[in-house]
Amino acid sequence: MGLASNVIVFIELSHPEQVLQIHIPRKPTEMSIHKIFLDPSGRHLVITSQQGENWYLFRGWKKPRLLKSFKMVIESIAWNRPALLSSPHSTSTREILMGTRNGGIYEAVLDAAEDLFKSQDRYLQLLFTLPEKAPITGIRLDMFPPPDPKSAFIVATTPSRIYQFVGAPDRRSEESGRVFSALFSIYRDTTPSESPLRPPILSCLPCKEISELPGNLLYSELHFFTQSADQALSLPKSLAWLTGTRS
Repeated sequence: MGLASNVIVFIELSHPEQVLQIHIPRKPTEMSIHKIFLDPSGRHLVITSQQGENWYLFRGWKKPRLLKSFKMVIESIAWNRPALLSSPHSTSTREILMGTRNGGIYEAVLDAAEDLFKSQDRYLQLLFTLPEKAPITGIRLDMFPPPDPKSAFIVATTPSRIYQFVGAPDRRSEESGRVFSALFSIYRDTTPSESPLRPPILSCLPCKEISELPGNLLYSELHFFTQSADQALSLPKSLAWLTGTRS
């Protein structure tokens, strides 16, 4: 949990009497927590603030580290579930995707390993900006087919739209990031004078597409259901997209 006092509270469900509190070294007048994101393995935590300041906390650390290059308000994170669940002793998040308040999709790599010459934020790149530049309220990454995935399926939502991106990741770049740059490049223009290509709207029903929900929607949430969520190679069976009330 993230508290208004800039304290992160950890409660192990198997030992609920053991409550761990981690203080972020910022006064509430200087920074206010917006959202926190915990990865499926429970090792990596990203904390984003309303001021665009972001912090990273690895399991076992006594204090979080400031992500100096992450100057943005993060609205959603797509974790690389197969990589995280199949490598329980790794200190790296491997490649992750982040959706921001201004409609940007970033690829990043965080690593908790101590290195005098490297910071925890090893890699950060802007991959795509949605045309309406609305907050990316949800983002999801899945690799298929198991056990030798060759394609990536990415879903991103705004308060009123839902998008899909499909393509082949660049596996040669796994150690340094840049895995999804080529995938997103097919959705970008080749000439700067033209408007950005719009990614396809996700088809939810046969022969029918959701183009845009009417009304002035300000809120939405994206959730996926996976029957064996603790297994690295499991794929989701269904999704739910909750939107705010229309005004």
